[in-house]
This record gives sequence, structure tokens and C-alpha cells, in this order.
Amino acid sequence: MRFGIRQKLLLAVGVIAAMAVISSLVSFGFFGQVRSALGLVTDRSLPAVTAALTLSAQSADVAASAPALAYATNDAERATSISVLNGKLEQIKRTLNEVKATDAPETLRQEAEDSFGRLADAMERIDGAVKERLALSAKRQALTKTMTDNHANFLFLAQPAVDQAVMDMTMEFELVSRATGQGASEMIQSILDKQVAGARAIQDLVAKTNLSVGMLAVAAQADSPETVELIQVDNINTKAEMLRGLDTVMAIYPNKEIEDMVNGIAKVSEGEDGLFSIRRMELAATRQALAALTEGRSATLALSDAVAQLVAAARTDATTSSQASISAIDIAQIVMASIAIFCLIAAIGIGWLYIGRRVIDPIVATTGTMDRLANRDWTAQVVGTERGDEIGDMARAVQVFKDQGQEAQQLQEQIEADRSRFEAERKAQESLLKSAVGEIVAAANAGRLSERIDTSRIEGVMQELGEGVNTLLGTMERVLDDLGDMLHKLADGDLTHRIRSQYQGLFAELAGDANQVSDRLSDTVKKLTESAALVRDASAEISTGSQDLAQRTESQAAALEQTAASMHEVTATVKQ
Repeated sequence: MRFGIRQKLLLAVGVIAAMAVISSLVSFGFFGQVRSALGLVTDRSLPAVTAALTLSAQSADVAASAPALAYATNDAERATSISVLNGKLEQIKRTLNEVKATDAPETLRQEAEDSFGRLADAMERIDGAVKERLALSAKRQALTKTMTDNHANFLFLAQPAVDQAVMDMTMEFELVSRATGQGASEMIQSILDKQVAGARAIQDLVAKTNLSVGMLAVAAQADSPETVELIQVDNINTKAEMLRGLDTVMAIYPNKEIEDMVNGIAKVSEGEDGLFSIRRMELAATRQALAALTEGRSATLALSDAVAQLVAAARTDATTSSQASISAIDIAQIVMASIAIFCLIAAIGIGWLYIGRRVIDPIVATTGTMDRLANRDWTAQVVGTERGDEIGDMARAVQVFKDQGQEAQQLQEQIEADRSRFEAERKAQESLLKSAVGEIVAAANAGRLSERIDTSRIEGVMQELGEGVNTLLGTMERVLDDLGDMLHKLADGDLTHRIRSQYQGLFAELAGDANQVSDRLSDTVKKLTESAALVRDASAEISTGSQDLAQRTESQAAALEQTAASMHEVTATVKQ
């Protein structure tokens, strides 16, 4: 087995590959250290930092969402807000579990967990307080509606009572106008004691009722327990005056409905279920919700502080791990650079001393020779045929290519000469065919379709083309002859002549159309003959009818003359 260029190149590549393997092994060792250092960052420090930052954002999100629960205006809003908050608290709980799984200090993890417990408890207390506030608000609104309805009904009933008092007073004064003396004075005093006092009592009751309802309405919207207390104290006296006014009105004008309405208004403010008590409890529930909200914010701040400490601890750990990985990377870079420089020097030496002089230069020379041979420069000299390696094999193959190229050139020259001779013969055949076709076309234009191309003087494809033209002219001549015969027969009045020859394609359609025209002409003439006979018969009948009509007309004229004569005679007789 010879030690050729393949083996030499494999040896050189093997040396370079061995250097690369050594470099890779060294790199593998150093990168293992780097991976361990980075693993501390990615597997421990970064998850801790990420979890802590996530926990901070989630706690801030909960704090931002808590006011929506505290200030919910209906149960649907409360349910939606608490559902959202519970979901966010569950996320914080999962994040806390992730933080607990890290290497964060136990005290910080416990502090964060305690703050979360306070935050969750505050949210639960806010929900309970809001639920209580909404229930009390519903009761307050129901009481307010009852009070408003009673007040409206009272006003509706009070006006007819006032009108009745005025009407009674008017009637009493009419009676007074008829009375005299002591009786009139007593009646006036009675009016003052009853009707006037009754009307004034009803008006006072309306005023006190309006004042009491106004106080209750203000208390229903009061924003502090102190305000509610002040209004309740004032309302006690107002309510007492309203009830005394009611007693006065009932003594003069008893009315069960008015009494029920006024008592209903008074009852709204009484007892633990009264408007004042419910409003105070509602305000207390609101304060509880706000206190729980404040507690939640405090817990959020405490949780944020714990998270900040967790982040600081995680970042410190990450910085330490990063410094370790950077040191390992620096050492690896130095070692890798040294190995790379050594491999580069070795590769340059092998490439320049061996591959360049013993491989590249002969290949370049052989490539130049092949370029000259490709351009048919057969004077180029092939070098290296004496070598015993692959380059020698390639040089000998190029020498064979040169020899075969010279032979191919000689053969190409012979082929070119034969092609030129064939081209001259083809052009001569084309000239003959062109001349013959020109003569045939001229004869056809002159109406002589019997002319044909003389195919004995041409050969090959040209001969086949000429025979095809002759066949086409023969077919056209037969078609035109058949059409001419039919037209001559039609001109002579022979409508029975038909084209019997068989054609193909357009010629067959032309023959069929001509036969169809003859058939239609024959049918048309036949119909004209029949129509003429019918016209002749109709004319005879018309002539006979005209003669009969003339005879009847003459008879009628004679009858008219006789009638005229008779009328003349009658006229003469009448005149006499």
C-alpha cells in the first residue's frame, strides 16, 4: 500500500483533529465549572429573585384591588371583587410556596408568610363588613321607601281633609248670614272652635310631618354617627309634636287612613330596626371595612418589606454565584486562547510546509493546464505524470483528456464539413420546393386546380411535403367540381341532384350544406306549387260569390223601385 496524498492529508488532518480534541477536553473541564457556577444562579438565585419580585407585584395588585371590595355598592360588585381578590390571594399563596422552596433565610420567609396571613384576614374582614353594610343598606332603603310611600299617601289624604274643612266653614257662614242676634254669635264661635281650628290643625300636622320626613331623609344619608345622633334628638321632639297634632286632627276629623300613614312615618324611626339604628350600624360596618382596608395596606407594606429583604438576599447570592462563574469563564478563556494559538501555528506550519508545496502547487499547475485544454490549447504541457500519488494519477488522466481532445477536434472538423454539405443540399431542395409551390399557388389563384408539383426532382421531407400539397389540391378540385355540377343542375331546374362523394372534415360539412340547400329549395318550390293551387281555387269561389251577390243586388233594386212607386201612389192618395 502506497503512502499517497490521501494518507498524507489524513495524517495532517488527524494531527489537527487531535489538537481540537485536546482543546475540547480542556474546554469541557472548564465549562463544567462554569456550568456549576451558572447553575447556582439559574437554579437557585434567579428563581428566588423572580419569586420575590412576583410576590411583590402580586401583593401590590391585591392592595390596589381591595378598595373595589370595600366600596362595593351592591352584592354583585362585592361577589365579583371578592372572587378577584381570592384568585389573587391564591396566586400569592402559590408564590409563597415557591419562595419557601428556595434557600432564602427562614426568618424572612416566616415574616412574609405572617404578612400574607394578615393580608388574607383583612380581606376576609372587609368582605364580612361590606356584606353587613349592604344588608343594612337594603333595610335602610326599604324603610326609606316605606316612609316615602306613607308620606305621599298622607299628603294625598290631607288635602281632601283641608278642602272639607273649608267647605264646612263656608256652609256654616252661609247659615250665619241668615241668623241674627245671639244665635249668629254662637254660630260664629262654633265655626272658630271647630272648622277654623280643624283646618289649622291639619296644616300644622302636614308641616310637622314634612319636617319629620325631611329629618329622616337627612339621617338616612348622614355620613357620621354623630350627625345621626343629633338628627335623632331633634326628631324626638318633632315626632312628639307630629303625634300631638295627629290627635288634635283625629278629634276634629277622624280619619283612619291618615292616622295609619302618620303612625307609619313615626314608626320608621323607632326601635333597633328603626332608620336611625340601621344607619348607625351601616356606618359602623363601613368603618370596620375601612379599618380592615387599612390593616390590609399595613400587611401589604410589611409583605413588601419582607419581599425587599428577600430580593436583596437573593441578589447577594446571585452576585456571589455570578462572580464565581465569571472567574471560571476568565480562566477558560485564557486556556482556550492559548490552545487556539498553538493549533493555529501548527495548522499554518502543516499547510504551508506540506500541503501548500506538495499538494496545492501541483494542483494549481494542473488546473491551469486543464483551463488551457478546455480552451482547445493543445500546446499546454501536463506536469507531474511521473508522480506515484493521486496527483500523478490526476496528471496522467489530464494527459489522456488532452489526447482525446485532439482526436475529438479532428472528428468535429469532419462532422462540420459533412454538415455544411448537407445544409447546401437542403437549401437546394427548399429552393426547388419554393419555386414549385409558387407556381401551384399562382395556378390556383388563376382557377387552374389541375396543376401539380413535380416531386421527382426533390427528396426526403421536401418530397413528402410536395405530395401532401398535391393531395390537398386534388381534394379541393373534386369538391369544387361537385359543387359546380350541383349549381349547374339547380340552374337548369333539376332540384333532385345531390353530391354523392365522401369527404372529411370541413369538406364533408360543405357537401352536407350544399345538399341541405338543394333539399330546402325543393321543399320551397313544392310548397309554392301547392299554395298557387289553393289561390286558384279560392279565386274561382270568390268569382262565383260575386256573381250571386250581383244578381241579389239587382233583385233588391227592382223591389225597391216597386216599393217607391207604391209609396208615391199612397202619397198622392193622401193628398187628395
